[in-house]
Amino acid sequence: MAALQPLSADAQVPDDTPLRVTFVWPAPPMFCADTSLLPDGLSAATFLDWIQESVDAWNATAADVEIGFSGICATPWADGNRRNEIAFTVFDPTDSAVGYALTTQFGSTVVEADVNLSVDWDAPVDTCWRHVMVHELATSWGSHTA
Repeated sequence: MAALQPLSADAQVPDDTPLRVTFVWPAPPMFCADTSLLPDGLSAATFLDWIQESVDAWNATAADVEIGFSGICATPWADGNRRNEIAFTVFDPTDSAVGYALTTQFGSTVVEADVNLSVDWDAPVDTCWRHVMVHELATSWGSHTA
């Protein structure tokens, strides 16, 4: 069987053709945590534990892509830095999402995948962030089954 080739950004694909996404990072893709903005009452240590538990939960599903977690990011989160990050961002009251994934790709090649969690300073700190993170980690590379 011939190897699948990445699609160009302007490729036309029939609706019934499965897409294959490639990644530029080494396997497993590594995520780091930005601890510069955390909800009141959430320590960096607890946030890091939640991320590791989420990564472990995802990897226990035997998905095609395993992920890794390297600890605290060297610098705060930024879009477009080609680093896979998990971070809290300022809550947008016009958006009810508690988390979202940002994936940067060229054609079918993913070059950055970030998970952002929305800080609602009035929400309880015990929001099920682990569940949100597992879902958004999956979404960051296109899987909507988590």
